[in-house]
Amino acid sequence: MNADGALDIVVPVCNKLQSGLSWTCSSEPGDSQILVLLNQQKPMCESKWTSSSANCRRQSNLCVASDFSFAGPSDWKFQTLPQPAGVGNWTLKGDSANPPTFRSTDYNSDTFPDLLALVESDGGVQLHLYHSCSPGSQCSASDDTAPDVVRQFVCNAGNTFDADFNISVGAFFDATGGVGGRTAAQSGGLSIIAFGNTASASTAAVLDTSDFQDHFHIVATGLNGVCMENCDGVTPNPRPIGVNTVGVNFKITVTTFSGDKRALQAQQLPQSAYQPLQLPFVYFGLSRSNNYIEEFYIGLTVSSHDHSHMFSPIIPNTAVLVIPYPREQPESWKIELAISRTSYIFWVAVAAVGCMALNTLILLYLDRRERHEEEKTQHQNFRIHFMNT
Repeated sequence: MNADGALDIVVPVCNKLQSGLSWTCSSEPGDSQILVLLNQQKPMCESKWTSSSANCRRQSNLCVASDFSFAGPSDWKFQTLPQPAGVGNWTLKGDSANPPTFRSTDYNSDTFPDLLALVESDGGVQLHLYHSCSPGSQCSASDDTAPDVVRQFVCNAGNTFDADFNISVGAFFDATGGVGGRTAAQSGGLSIIAFGNTASASTAAVLDTSDFQDHFHIVATGLNGVCMENCDGVTPNPRPIGVNTVGVNFKITVTTFSGDKRALQAQQLPQSAYQPLQLPFVYFGLSRSNNYIEEFYIGLTVSSHDHSHMFSPIIPNTAVLVIPYPREQPESWKIELAISRTSYIFWVAVAAVGCMALNTLILLYLDRRERHEEEKTQHQNFRIHFMNT
């Protein structure tokens, strides 16, 4: 949650109104809260030339084992559920059958995860999107936070979503495939989808699609490690792909505009209960940093001692498909990349061709000037040698 390279825990909190064996969340103001438990681990070394020590992990070996700890109950810091200005008092919706749940991903691609929650008030049920911000900041993409600081969440009026049906669950979704045939890997955009019912039928609707076009991203998918080629000397036809695996961990390093290097970690399909409706891949927002991903790690549970592998480098705006086969031999794992075009590709091509044309003109001018100087020098030498003779 704070871009320190460790997986943290986010807990929705509400005061329960008990009725026998069942309960519902209280609708009183302030009774709904967000609790973030930071995972305190050995941090990444500040310099790539620093070797691993008792105080930090080397940047080229971020998957080395480390002790970890979470703050005790006496140190928990609760944040009251943010309220969008001028739209009433909203509390988490949940009961004993369907407890309140947060969905999490980097929706605005600023390298910090955002939260989506189902909330209710006297005005009905809505989905609210909570952006992650540094405490006391204006929630800009350049916000930075120390690893031991719990980031805050804000919800603006533009991040509240309603539907013309009774919403029962919401989730982040890759719905951009229906817009021009582009997927999240290509456009870098995700959507918010709601499921619910009307008086006569169940229904679903896309309520919002992110339009942050001036950012970079990485989409990563870890497969279950089936043999895709040269299987006992035979290449299967059609070529098998496998399926995405529960619990695959990805960890990458990103260099910000200020030159600082931060580690990001995310898990693929980390939850299975309470209708999680998670993305089938891991989405990393890179903000406006278009630097190469110098370290790209994948780790999964295997029976061998080695359980992770690093690939480098990876360019932004890329879909990464990791094939962990054989599972017990991480050094043999492979990746396939799908590089997406951006809306600026035409201007990038124009700039590249323009630079090459300018360099060509400069080289031709310098070559011509050098030839002219050489001819002038030869003419002078000729006159000096023969005329003086």
